[in-house]
Order: sequence, then C-alpha cells, then structure tokens
Amino acid sequence: MKVLLPTSVPRGLRLDADQRDVQVVAYDPDEPIPAHHRDAEVVVAWMNPRHQVVAMAETLPNLRWVQCLGSGPESFLTAGFAPQVRITRGIDLHNVPVAEHCIALLLGAARRLDLARDAQSTSRWASELGGNQLATRSGFTRIHGSQFVIWGLGRIGHAIADRLTAMGGSVQGLGRSSGVRHGIRVAALEDAGEVLADADALIAVLPDRPSTAKAIDRSIFEQLPTHSWFVNVGRGGTVDEHALVEALRQGTIAGAALDVFTEEPLPPDSPLWYAPNAIITPHSAGGRPEGVDELVNENLRRYRTGRELLGMLR
Repeated sequence: MKVLLPTSVPRGLRLDADQRDVQVVAYDPDEPIPAHHRDAEVVVAWMNPRHQVVAMAETLPNLRWVQCLGSGPESFLTAGFAPQVRITRGIDLHNVPVAEHCIALLLGAARRLDLARDAQSTSRWASELGGNQLATRSGFTRIHGSQFVIWGLGRIGHAIADRLTAMGGSVQGLGRSSGVRHGIRVAALEDAGEVLADADALIAVLPDRPSTAKAIDRSIFEQLPTHSWFVNVGRGGTVDEHALVEALRQGTIAGAALDVFTEEPLPPDSPLWYAPNAIITPHSAGGRPEGVDELVNENLRRYRTGRELLGMLR
C-alpha cells in the first residue's frame, strides 16, 4: 500500500513494525502529485493549498483515505473527493499546542505584556504596570481565582480547562445543551447570561460551521462584565468582528486576544489592528501537531482491518 506524506512534515513518518510493508512516499504539498505516484491509496495532508487539495480529488483514482493533520480541515470536505474516500482529522494532535497558546494569551492579557512590549519599543519604563498594583490595577489581572467560560468544550477546550484549573482558575462551559462534561458544568446557550455575567474571560474554541457563523456577536459581548477579556483560538468566522471592534472601542469588554480571523492574513486595513486592548497573533496556536506517528500508525491498522478510523469526518 502506498501512502503519500507531505514534506511539510519534516521529520517524516516512523512506521511501527507491523506497518513495514507500507510504502511511504514524500510529496511537495505545493505541487501537483507526480504522475507516477497518483496510484496512491492513502494521502496524509498538512499545509496543503486549497487548489492542490482539489487537484488531488481529481487526479488520484485509487485514493481511499485522506488523513488530515489539521484539527478542523473543513476545506477537504468540499474539495470534491469521491464518496468512497474517507477523510479523517488530526484528532488530539493540537490539544496541547493550542491550549498552551491560549494560556499564553490569557497571561499576556492579565499581565498586560502587550503594553509592556509597546513601552519597551520606546525605551519607556511602564511604571503604571508595576508598583502597588492593589491600587493601580483591577479586573482580570491573574488566572488564579478568576472565572473562565469556554465555548466549545471539545478535546482542545478540555485541554485548556485542565491547565486553567491546575493554575487555580474556575471553568464553566457553554454549549448547545446543558449538563456536566468531564466534571465541568456546561450551560445551554439560552442560559448564557448566567455564566457570562461573572466571567473574567470568554474563551472561544468553536469550529467553523454554518451554525456557528458569527455566533459570538454583540449580544454575547454585552452579557460579559466590562473587565472581561475575549479570547479566540477556534475559528475567525465564528465572531462578528464588527461587533467585537465596537465592544472594544466602547469599553463593553476590557480587551481581546485573537489568534484567528474571518480573513487570513488579517488585512492591513482591518480595524482590529487598531482596536484598543487587542492582542493579535497570526493563527499560530497550532502549527506543531504532536503525536503524528502514533495517530497515523493506529489509523493504518484500523484501515487495513476494516475498523472505524479515529477522527472520522465522513
């Protein structure tokens, strides 16, 4: 069986002993698949441009399975792959990297590292950020003792929750239905006000779906306290960015730490660049999947024995 592996995975793929008969062939994700490798049955995908994904669907007649390494590879579902081609996502590969980035954004917001960096760029000692902070600072200034709401309490959301609780924070969830998931109380969307009213930060880890388009809108921001921060490490299309900019300008919320945007790269003329108290990172929360060898080997075993694959999208 031939498996195509993108060169965007620089360390290659370590096959387990029971997979030694699998032929792994490297391919450049930015180029068309060479004609002599278009007989491949399996493709591993990572950082593949959209037009090359579509070309794969059109030019690989023997293809039966695409293993995406991204956590939310929505573009593969609309690329035109034949019905018999299974598509799987990079389940659990991004839990730790995204969770750590989220914690970094929260700490940056709480300690106002953005303002400290701005002051450093002009050789200014930002005395307002130090000294007697009991007198000079209020609101969200630390993780310990703060209350967080995570909207999108999936695997990545739970990884974030684990780290927040380990640091002394309290976590509640927000979702389509209420309940308790892995020990975390989740409120239904119709009861969002009950959990948002006391939140020091709202963390979004929502996927890109028609049902989540601009779900985080003015009404959500208005239910948060004025000292609360908004953090997005999910998908940019889930946020009404116009409403977010207005919330920042009007002081409806204290700030926003954003890693994802409706349009990426974020256009130079986007008002988010200049919105007060906005921290922006360039969709860098992920980008370093962990456990690729283990996932691909396990799914190869499942594929070859006819079992359901991990991370099935279709």
